[in-house]
Amino acid sequence: MIKKLRVAVDHGNRNMKTCHFIFTSGLNVLDKKPARGEQYLQYERKYYTLSEQRIPY
Repeated sequence: MIKKLRVAVDHGNRNMKTCHFIFTSGLNVLDKKPARGEQYLQYERKYYTLSEQRIPY
C-alpha cells in the first residue's frame, strides 16, 4: 500500500521553510541515486538534494 505524504513548503525569496527546517532555496535534480549517505528526496524517478546556491528567478 502506498502512503501519501503532504509537505508544506514556503518558497521564500532566499530560503525554503517547512514546519521544522529552514534552508537555502537551492535544489539539485538528479536522474541517479545520490552518493551513499547523502540525504535526498525521491519523487517520480528523480532525486532531489539540497544545494547552497539560490534558485534563480
